[in-house]
Amino acid sequence: MLTVPDYEAIWERACAEGENGQEDGVLALLNLMEEEPLSPENREVFSQFLFQQLFDAQVPLEKRESLAAAMAALFMGPEHNKILVPRLVLGTKEERMVAAIAIGFSGNHAALKPLKTAICDADSDIQKAAAFGLSGLKNGELDGELIEILLDHLELASSADVRAAILVNLKLFARPSLEPVFLSHSYSAEPETQITALGGLLFFCSADGLERAVELLQSQRPAVRATALSILERHGSRKDLERVFPILGDEDLRVRNLARETMQRLREKGPNSVGWVS
Repeated sequence: MLTVPDYEAIWERACAEGENGQEDGVLALLNLMEEEPLSPENREVFSQFLFQQLFDAQVPLEKRESLAAAMAALFMGPEHNKILVPRLVLGTKEERMVAAIAIGFSGNHAALKPLKTAICDADSDIQKAAAFGLSGLKNGELDGELIEILLDHLELASSADVRAAILVNLKLFARPSLEPVFLSHSYSAEPETQITALGGLLFFCSADGLERAVELLQSQRPAVRATALSILERHGSRKDLERVFPILGDEDLRVRNLARETMQRLREKGPNSVGWVS
């Protein structure tokens, strides 16, 4: 069983592992809560320790954001709103960003209002964190409202990185009804927005989306051509083999290899395979 004095040493080791490119130390730390038979008293102390790291300005922001996301997925509950909501509303910029991510756990109704306010903040970093938090609330019951909030702000977003962040989080809902949104943004002149929107078509792609993917095989950007091939691989059929053939000679090695893999996959399919992929 873990004892309280171990926490700081475990955290230091976790940070060192992350810096050395090894297994994510933050996740390893949180997994201890699942693996070790912590007593209620030790679990409470462990919780307090994690929150200290979450809002410790000496810990790099990227590490705290990773910790916040992991805590939201594995650990957070309604009892933690009393800590997170004040930080989200009244904290420093970094505290608000971290709190917006951490408070985004499934079905957390209490987080909806402050996150809805945060996504309208003047600071784009706060907006992106709020988008992440909002998608984390999804539980079936709230999904329709969450999607509506994200779509509304997608139209109002003034920067490409915010638009891309919202599209990333819309993808997590994996709803066929969102295909027109991803399809329309696949025409964006903003590289990040376009590639993110194409990623949304990987979940659901009608005949219109498939035709758009074929068009983008002619894109000047290798990353776009590669994503278009991935869409064809998932949603295309044997009748699309001829469309992929010219890309076998692409100037980009990754695209050439992906084209070969796509053709192999399409040969295994029937003549019509467009639609949903879970």
